[in-house]
Amino acid sequence: MPSIDAFFATAFARPSSAERLFPVNPPGVGKARPVAPLGLLLLALAHPTPVQADPGRIEINQAAALAGGVTPADAPGFPVTLDRAGSYVLTGDLDLSAVLSSGIEIVADDVSLDLAGFGIRGPVTCVRNASDVTCSQGALPFAGIHSSASGTRIRNGRIRGIRGSGVLVGASATLEDLDVVENAADGIATGAFASVLRVRAERCGDDGFDLGSSSRIVESQAFANGSEGIEAGTNVYVRGVQLAANAALGLRGTDVIVLDSTISGNQASGVGIQDAAVLRNNLLLANGQYGVAIDGGGSSRRAAAIVMENVVRESPLGGIQLAGEGILSRNVVSKIPAIGIACYRNASDPESGCLIAGNVVNENDQGILAASGSGHVENVLYGNTISINASPTPMGTNLCDGSTTCP
Repeated sequence: MPSIDAFFATAFARPSSAERLFPVNPPGVGKARPVAPLGLLLLALAHPTPVQADPGRIEINQAAALAGGVTPADAPGFPVTLDRAGSYVLTGDLDLSAVLSSGIEIVADDVSLDLAGFGIRGPVTCVRNASDVTCSQGALPFAGIHSSASGTRIRNGRIRGIRGSGVLVGASATLEDLDVVENAADGIATGAFASVLRVRAERCGDDGFDLGSSSRIVESQAFANGSEGIEAGTNVYVRGVQLAANAALGLRGTDVIVLDSTISGNQASGVGIQDAAVLRNNLLLANGQYGVAIDGGGSSRRAAAIVMENVVRESPLGGIQLAGEGILSRNVVSKIPAIGIACYRNASDPESGCLIAGNVVNENDQGILAASGSGHVENVLYGNTISINASPTPMGTNLCDGSTTCP
């Protein structure tokens, strides 16, 4: 059996118009207000009042940025400094093409910034090539939006072509409905306890998402970025994401939950997790190394994992690989030119092992490989060069190529 270190080294959101123009008597008032002359009504219809930001929200646009004074600490030019809690709204695009700084700098807690469908754009372009992402300029320590404060909320807009990261925020931030594309560093980087909802990171020079500990990311996409699709800190929750064609792993992290996601065509492994993991109802297809690789972060440590109801196909180094203990159940693993499902035991940890139950393991070089501390039952295997190695203990019937007699 290969050593653990060798096996896992490579895996990782008013009155009507008629009522305004032709008002009726208010309740309790006997005298009607005069009706506006027809000519004035037509003039008002021909020249409507321009749309303004909602009352109470402070406007940001290119002219306001250059003039300064958006907040008391905001000097003319970039970055636009937000040093007061409150609500801000973009009323036009921001152009950072000639700017060597961040676009917006948030230094007060509890700032809400609505991009209102507008964007922040810099000069950088990035191209995904065969092995990585090449950007027209190197990454600098800037961001389209940078927050060093807590409780920042950013929503509804585009950040593209920034010389550094698209969005760089501190703890307890919420990011919603954003596109971050072709930024020289990370697409999104957060502190701890962040929420990322419906955000797309594509063709950024480094990670699509770099998430702090105890964060969550839901219904988001990372496509064709220069490193990981998601680099996750500890205890990160991932649901309904798409991670495809990234230059390293689809997802790398420690103690991570991954649910209902599609992870495909990443240059390294689909998922590489250390220590503890829950993976359920994911599709992992044609990743460059392993489909799923989970280990304890060293030859003397063991991982603990539940890997259930996933489909894993066409990863050349292995399908599902776990160094430690766990439940590997009801997965479909097929067309792996190596081991479909493997559960290793560390040499210094003789008590670890897996329950391997109810999987369908087809057309792999080897179906199931497990250490002697493991047990297997009710797996269905066919078309594998070797179905089950001799070490794990049968706990009931398996079906191998139509026969209940399995190795």
